[in-house]
Amino acid sequence: MKEINYCIEILNLFENDEYSNLFVLKEITSRNYSELVIHLDKIKLEDNNIIEKEIYGSDYIGYFDNTWYQNKYKKYIDLLQKNIAEGEEHRRYGYYFLDYIHRLKQLFINEKLDEKQMLEVILKVDSDIGQKHLFISLLEYMKELEKWSDMEYYIEQMPVYKVNSYRKKDEPTSAFGYQIRIYEYITMLT
Repeated sequence: MKEINYCIEILNLFENDEYSNLFVLKEITSRNYSELVIHLDKIKLEDNNIIEKEIYGSDYIGYFDNTWYQNKYKKYIDLLQKNIAEGEEHRRYGYYFLDYIHRLKQLFINEKLDEKQMLEVILKVDSDIGQKHLFISLLEYMKELEKWSDMEYYIEQMPVYKVNSYRKKDEPTSAFGYQIRIYEYITMLT
């Protein structure tokens, strides 16, 4: 769970638009992640199951690399410092949250989490889009186990995704439409 918690912490720090780049940089350095990532890379080498369909983009293939976490840590420290030097207070150019979302999907398998444990992890992630990706993994897991009647509960736990634009703040996104269609499909099967 240490690896899962680290991924969630990084996601929540980087995805919170209210945090300045300077704040995020201070948090990362004060939490002593530089030592933790060395440990996490050692743990990661024990992975036996790589999700083949997830090896696209996001440096996912880098999970075979024994310094993946260390490289991401260094990259994001450099990125924060660069953005601060350029006067960017909140935008984090070059940060790619799907790196950690894909890693969490892999950890669902490696840690052999059941659907309740997956939901606990998903709800700790502050990013709506990140949660959407993880909810899809949860539903795929349940589909493989043919837990159709239980799926309705988990679909109801999905948040309604809102548009981030200041003009359309309260309008549901297309992800909400997919959520409704998934719900209708599952209720037809049960």
